[in-house]
This record gives sequence, structure tokens and C-alpha cells, in this order.
Amino acid sequence: MSEIQYTGVHDIEAVVDYFMANDKLLINNPVFAEGRNVNVLKESLTDVVSKIENEKQFEQTLNYKYLIFLQLIHYCDTIEKAEELKADLQELLVHRIYLGTEINILTWIFRQQYGRDPDLSNPENNTPQGFLRYLKLNCKPDVVRHFIGLALEQFIRTKYPDDPFYKDAELFTGSYSYLCDFVMEADKPEKVAETIREQQEEMKRLFDEMVETGKEVGAHPENLLLQDKQNKVIKNFMTEKLEMEFMNDVILRLF
Repeated sequence: MSEIQYTGVHDIEAVVDYFMANDKLLINNPVFAEGRNVNVLKESLTDVVSKIENEKQFEQTLNYKYLIFLQLIHYCDTIEKAEELKADLQELLVHRIYLGTEINILTWIFRQQYGRDPDLSNPENNTPQGFLRYLKLNCKPDVVRHFIGLALEQFIRTKYPDDPFYKDAELFTGSYSYLCDFVMEADKPEKVAETIREQQEEMKRLFDEMVETGKEVGAHPENLLLQDKQNKVIKNFMTEKLEMEFMNDVILRLF
């Protein structure tokens, strides 16, 4: 790619046009067959580069985008053979190509500016925070909801493989709906952290209620109404616990 040089943000359009005409992965690529997609790429790159003030910030931006890209690859690989998610996969593959192209061009620009390759090894050991916001911004709502559903199933299998309470998937239909709605409505990580704190307070209240109902059942073991009350409190506590842990371990990490 030595036939063109980058001297500033004003060169973005020419750089993109050159990549489209000379990069073997982009020539005749259906994602960029429509001119409007190329224009979106130009606008996005211009916006990114215009906000970069120094070498460190540029490298941090690239690492952030690369983490999102790797998460996209991982999720595409996860659902590749799921027939019911074929439409999701096709949409995600388009974004994977688009984001990969953006990273390649930004890497080339970084090399032009600083005379070296950027370190994309995630030296600050960040999580792919922003992935869920990326999906919300770029994909249909169903893609986001399906991702949360699969993540919740995997979370339960991994964290509670032998707990009989978590074997009944129907118990968590409400949790799934709640978590999906929360992700679609939340706008920043601080909202997730605030909600986790509220959930922790609710868990403490439910735990205290669970202890009290346990005492009541112990004093009146024949009382079926108290037993039913105890079972409901236990269910509420375990459900709140699952939602809080999933929110903390998965959603906060990816939002």
C-alpha cells in the first residue's frame, strides 16, 4: 500500500478509495458493493481519527475496536451451526467484515503516522466493554436479545451445573425478559453499576425475609401457607441472585 500516503484526516476518503481498489479482501466484497456503505466507512473513520489527539490514545482506540472485533468473531463461531440464528449470523458477519476493515485501515494509518505497528495485545488488560452497546447500535433488537439468551444459558450451565434449582429453564423466562429490556433501555455502564447495587440491597432484604420465614416454618411445620410463602421467598431470592450475578459478571463486562 505504498502508492498512497496519509498526512491528515483530510486524506481519509482517498485512503478508503485506495483500499477498496487494491486490497484483495475488499475488491468485489459484497459488503462494500453499495456506495453508501463505503461512505459510512469514510464518515466513521473520519470521526474516529478526528477525535484522536496522540499516539497512546490512537493505540487505545485500536485495542478497544479489536476487542469488540474478537468478541464478534467468538459469537459468530458460537452460533455458526445454529439454524434458528442464521439470520443473526448473516447480519453479524457483515459487521465483522465492516469492523475488520475499519481496524485494518486505522492500523495502516497508525503505521503511517508513527512508523511502527500498533500493539494490539490488549496491554491494559481491558474487557470487551462496549460490545453490547455496539450490538444495540448496529444490529436488530432480536440479535441483541438472542445474544443475551444464549449468554444467560451458558452462564447458568457454567456457574450452577449441579444446582437443581437452576435446571428448570421456564423459571427464568421472567429473568430473560427483564435482562433483555434492561440492556435495550440502558445507555451507559454507570446505569448497570447502579442497578447492581440496587439488586444487592434487594438480595439482602430477601435474605432477611428468607431467614424469618424459615423460623416461622420451623415453629409451625404443618402450616402449608407458611411453607408456600417460604418457597416463594426462596425462589425470589435465587432469581434475584442470578440476575445480579449475570448483570455483574456478563452485562457490566460487555456493556
